[in-house]
This record gives sequence, structure tokens and C-alpha cells, in this order.
Amino acid sequence: MPARSQPRTVLGYVTPWNGGGYDFAKRCRCRLTHVTPVWYQLRSSSGVLTLTGGHDVDAGWMAAVRQPCANQANHTARILPRVIFELQGQDVLEAFQQPSTVAGMLAKEAARHGFDGWVFEGWAYWHALGVTQHPQLREAALGLLRQIAAALNPAGRQLVLAVSPLVPAPGRQAQLSERDAEELLAFVDGLSVMTYDYSSAQQPGPNAPLPWVRQNADAFAASADRAPGRPRHKVLLGLNFYGQEFVWKGKLLQKAEPVLASRLLEMLRSHGGSGTGGNEGGIVTSGSEGQAAGQCGGGGSSERLAAAEAHGMGAAVWELGQGLDAFCGLL
Repeated sequence: MPARSQPRTVLGYVTPWNGGGYDFAKRCRCRLTHVTPVWYQLRSSSGVLTLTGGHDVDAGWMAAVRQPCANQANHTARILPRVIFELQGQDVLEAFQQPSTVAGMLAKEAARHGFDGWVFEGWAYWHALGVTQHPQLREAALGLLRQIAAALNPAGRQLVLAVSPLVPAPGRQAQLSERDAEELLAFVDGLSVMTYDYSSAQQPGPNAPLPWVRQNADAFAASADRAPGRPRHKVLLGLNFYGQEFVWKGKLLQKAEPVLASRLLEMLRSHGGSGTGGNEGGIVTSGSEGQAAGQCGGGGSSERLAAAEAHGMGAAVWELGQGLDAFCGLL
């Protein structure tokens, strides 16, 4: 594998519905290169494209995240809020037909609040709409993203895209192709890859099996190696700080829901369950309701980070407030 030519990128998401992530980002700022608060939506109001979510912006918190780090004089975490594409119907085409309007809106908002760029989520949604399978619409979507990047780059701001894995979980359709990844890597500053949510109520199991994560690292490495400059460093493998809890009665699944690290600790304390780490990342079992299992981001996180490192890639954590304070030391 090629040696990494620059420091590893570590991006961490923060959500308004999990306030602990805001404090985690401040405490762990010296381990993070990028912090992404989930604040914004691209919507339409009476046929006019609008950017909503600005009410969540917290300038004081941003200043705290950017505080200097001891022994790291040149380190300052970049703040790139996430904006999610939520347009529907004709408004989707309107956005594609007005790329300069959308790009200008995002550039203006970034300048107003002093953001360092954006994490844009929309490609998987466009795939679901059939956009990425239609040659002309796909080119329009790429054109929109290129316009956004062009509007941000002169001021040193970055555009990162949140994308699905190239190798989907069994039974699921790929939402991103190798060609997509190669073309996107040519002009964006990063791809935040959602290598988690492997399991579901229909197929219980680990949240991010290490072999699957490595498969995706291999696939993205191949796409990056075909892009100009072979920019593997732009690929940020997803790292989950949460897991899934499955509860059975006999062979009947009673419950399947996300589980935070605090829930894993509660299961251990309340039920005297056994805990293991290993490649699936903190599995807990209990006999109180047949069987309950939760996978969080602890034990297996170092192996996933090692896989990213071995491929010359960075990492993107979903999301900071869902794990334990000790997880900061893994990054």
C-alpha cells in the first residue's frame, strides 16, 4: 500500500438531538480535523429554493471547538456543517437548473457564519429518484456539485460529500458506482462513506463487520487510484460510535433499535451480561429477554481505523455523542 502523504483526516458528526456530542467535540477537538454539526436542509418554500436550519448555529460552541491545542500550534478543527438535500418533485429539477443559485446560497451562508465549508448529503437520495441512472440528470447533478465546489474553493472552503458504500450490505442495492466515486473524487475535498448500518431487523447482526469495511476500503482505493492524483486521502471511512440492539424471545425478534454506549453499560450493570470486543466492536449478551445484543464503536474501532490508515484514508465518525468519552483516544 502507498504511504500516506499527509496527516489523516478525522471528521466527526454532531447532532442537535444528541447534545453530548457538542461537549465531546470540544473535549476531543485536538483529535479531530473536521467537525460537522447536522444543522441545515436545502428545501423549497412556495417554489423558491431556501436554506433552513440556521437557527441551530452556535457561534460560541464553534469558537470553543477552534480553541488552540497544546503542543499543536498549527492545529485548528475545521467546521463544515451538513446540509441535506430535501427537495422533491419539480423542485429537484429546479435546483439542477439553477446550480449557481444553490452554490451562491451555500457560499454566502458559509461566509456569514465563518464555516470552513459544507458536508453535502444528497447522492443516495438522487439515486433513489433515478437521477444518477439517467445520463442527462446525472450530469446535471454533477454540475450542481461542481458549482458548489467552485463557489467554496476560492475562499479556501471545502466540499465533502456523504455517500453510501460502494459494496452494499447483502440484500441492498448499490447507491454509488465506482464511476461515480472516481468522478466525484476528481473535484470534491472528501467522501464521507457510510460504512455502518450493515444489519437490520430483517438481518440482525454486527453494525459494521470488519471484512465488509475492508472490502469497501479496497473498492474506494481502486476508484481513487483511477482519479487524478490518486487521492485516497479524500476517502473517509465511516466509523460508528453507536450500534444496534436486538432482543429475542426464543427465535422471535421482539425489538431492533439503535443502541448507544450508555445503553451497553446499562445492560452490563442491570443484567450481568458478558461483554466482548473483537472485530464486531463491543458485543453484549444478556438472558433477561431471551437474548439482547448490542454492537457499539469501541472494541473494533481501532481495527477499522487501521484499515483506513493502511489504505491511506481518513475516517468519519457518526456520531460523536453516541460513544464513550474514552473513544476520543482512539482517533
